[in-house]
Amino acid sequence: MITFLVFLLCLSDSGVVIVDGVLFYEGDLKSSVLNAGDIVETIEQKDDMVRIRYNNKVGLVNKGVLIDFREQIAEERLFVFARGYFNQAEYRKAAKLFDVFINNFDQSQYLTEALYYYGMSNEELISDLDSALPHDSDLDRALW
Repeated sequence: MITFLVFLLCLSDSGVVIVDGVLFYEGDLKSSVLNAGDIVETIEQKDDMVRIRYNNKVGLVNKGVLIDFREQIAEERLFVFARGYFNQAEYRKAAKLFDVFINNFDQSQYLTEALYYYGMSNEELISDLDSALPHDSDLDRALW
């Protein structure tokens, strides 16, 4: 029980962005673009908006674009989003969200599965990079 309370206190003011391209406004000016996996400090929630702090800037975002770690089902939601991105072959987003999951929910029943999919996501990213690079046979042909 004490471990759970300490865990909640550590995560009490944090959240993770779950989509790419979230415009973050400080006052009337756009100050940043948030992407999946960005960790933000949650300050307060008003209706469907959340006041957050990111890179020492304070502004509002729609609450639907992030998972607040204070939510009772934050662990499950984050895992489902990460797994969904993996299933859609969006491996960069999946890897970022699995990394956040592993670092914030290291006692989770889903940890082993998250580690597996984190590794698989990174393997897919490396495979994509490798296929884009010229191989020795391609270089030999280019030289001759």
